[in-house]
Parts: sequence; C-alpha cells; structure tokens
Amino acid sequence: MNNQSAVIIFTCLYILGIIAFLSNYLGMFIILVICSSFYLLCPSKFRDKPEVCEQKKIKSKYIFIFIIAFIFGIFNTALNIKYDDKLAPYSDSDINIKAEIQSIPTKSTKDRTKFYAKTKSAQQGETELDAKGIKILVTINDLNEKISNIKIGDTIELQGRLKLPQYSQNPSQFDYSGYLKNFNIFTVFYNNDGIYNTVEYEPSFKWSLLKNLSDTRNKILKIHSKFLKSPNLEILGGIVFGDDAVAPPEYIKNSFINSGLLHILAASGMNVGFIFMFWVFFLSILRVPYRARIISGMFMIVLYTFMTGLGPSVIRASMMLLFVLAGKLIDRDAHSVSLLSLVAVLMLLYNPAYINNVSFQLSFLVTLGLLTTANVISQKIDKIHNLIKGPIIIPIIAQIWI
Repeated sequence: MNNQSAVIIFTCLYILGIIAFLSNYLGMFIILVICSSFYLLCPSKFRDKPEVCEQKKIKSKYIFIFIIAFIFGIFNTALNIKYDDKLAPYSDSDINIKAEIQSIPTKSTKDRTKFYAKTKSAQQGETELDAKGIKILVTINDLNEKISNIKIGDTIELQGRLKLPQYSQNPSQFDYSGYLKNFNIFTVFYNNDGIYNTVEYEPSFKWSLLKNLSDTRNKILKIHSKFLKSPNLEILGGIVFGDDAVAPPEYIKNSFINSGLLHILAASGMNVGFIFMFWVFFLSILRVPYRARIISGMFMIVLYTFMTGLGPSVIRASMMLLFVLAGKLIDRDAHSVSLLSLVAVLMLLYNPAYINNVSFQLSFLVTLGLLTTANVISQKIDKIHNLIKGPIIIPIIAQIWI
C-alpha cells in the first residue's frame, strides 16, 4: 500500500468515525470496523494457506493506524460538537449583550441585518450572566438602514430578545436549529429597535486583519458602484466575493434560487483559480521571478479567502491550491485525490460539524467526481476537440455526482 492510498483510507475512516458518532448506530459502526479489520489482516479464503495470506493481507501497522483514525474521528467529534450553551436557559427573555462581530454583516431582507457574534458579557436586568465567549446569531431590525456602519471585528452593545432557533417539526422540513448547531450556535438574538452602541475595544490581530480586509472589499465595491447600480452591483459583488460577503436583494436571490443558478452567487474554486491566474499573469508581464510570483500568489489567495467570508468551498479550493503551489516550490507533484483527502481531514479536524454542511459535501463530492471521472470519460470521446468537450463533460459529471 502506497502513501497516497493510505491517506485516502485514513480520511474515509476518520469521516466514518464522525458519521458514526453523529448517527444513532455508533455500536454497529464499531463492530463493523473491528470485523473488517480482522478480515483485512487475512481474508478467510487464504487462511489455510499461510504463505498466500502473508502476501495478501494489509500490513498490521496500517490496520492499526486506520482503527486509530476511526476512533479519533469519534472522540474529536465528541469533544467539538456541543448540544447546548449557557445562554439557552435564558431564551424567551430580554437581555443586554456586549458582543464582538465575527462574520460579515449581511442583509437577510431590506430591513434586517444578520451576523454571528461572540459575547463578551450579558445581563438580564441587573443580573450579570455567566455567558462570556458564547457564539450567537444576531438579527438587527434595520428600519433606518444605518447598520451598514458596523463591520466584522467591531464590538457592539445592544438590547433585545433571546430565542431558541426554530427546529424541524416534519421529516422533510429544514431544521434551522440543526443548521446553526453546525456553527456551535444555540440561540438567536433579535434587536427590534435598531439601537446599538459601538464599544471602543481593541480587537485581536485576527479580527483586526479581517476588519481591514472587509474595508478593502467595501472600497472595491464602492469603486464598482460608480459604474453599476443596484441590483447589478450586488450581483457582481456576489459573483466576485460570494453571497456570504455581499448579499443581493431578496427578490434577486429568490430569482436565482428558482432558476437553479444560486451557485453563481457563491464564491468557489473557480474564483480562487481566477484570482491566482490573473495575479500571476500580470506579474509575468512585469517579468517578476517565478518563485516570487508563486509566493505572492499564495499570499493573495489567503487574503481573498478571508475576504469572502470563509465558506467551505472557498477554503477547500484555497487549501488545495496552496498545497499544490507549495509542492511546486520544492519540486514535488501532488496526487490529486489524496490531496483532496488531506484537505478534508484538516477541515474536519478543525470542525467535525462541517460534515453536515451542504456546501462542504457538494464541494468535495463534485471535486472528487471531476478528479476521478473526467479523464476517463474524456479519453473515451477523444475525437471531440477539447474546447468543445470540456464545457460539456464537466457540468454533466458535476451534476451526476451531485
């Protein structure tokens, strides 16, 4: 077994451990993995031939590593997945909070602005609550449209009502509560009067960087606004930076949803590829050395990824491209499927709940499908020119895997 195969199997078993923990059949999964491990040590049909068994079996060290991957998937999920927080008991009550904005504020409707925030303090009347460092979803009633001044990294103080997110009551209904749990959010905070105070607070380096990148993105959009008006401005902003960063008007978004084209407004691997390609192209015209082009291009990819709101598809594409470029710098080629597996493991190590994210699922499935299927089908219809074959094959393969 080579290293590429080992990485792929390790990833599969780690993901299986996550799924096992999140399902109601943990015991069944454990028994299945143990029985499979014993079988792989020596398939039963060769047990009467020890010399053949020795050749056919997978080395025991690999089996041990794979079992560790499965168990680690279970324990890492158990440590990272939460089912409640300290604010949940105070739902359906009015509280005052001081919180740091941790996502790009976007408009869900014309008069409502939403963002994720982490509490610095919370009060119910005169009572100070033990609720520091809890992540919540904040919705501000923006009747006067003044909320556009707040940015990621800002600390604000406001009053409102705390509620539990709506949960699924029917088998096929969207479970909003389950969706927010993927981000460790168990309560939503509604401010109806649009009144808030910005608190002077020195953000950490991370949030200071994100705030500056957000300002840069807004400056770019401001330049665009000189030539484009709404909703074309928001549509272009959504295509370039993704709808996590620039939300188009609700009626425009519904039009894209109804036509099945919402993915156009989502930042994806194509965006990452364009950013790197344009950057390297311009530097090559200026005759910048190869290594400098690659290193500066990697830096640009990281900056762009933070500017988009850190969607799973952008993170996946950026990490894969960064690994490939790092390999180029040291003259190493990357095995595409094993690299995709490595990126999946790293993302799921950081947050096992990504496995429930539809964007994460579709991004990795489509990429896996293109890597494993596109060349095979392309070779079977080699009489068609690549300029025609590519635009036809890729969307069909993506749709089949989806």
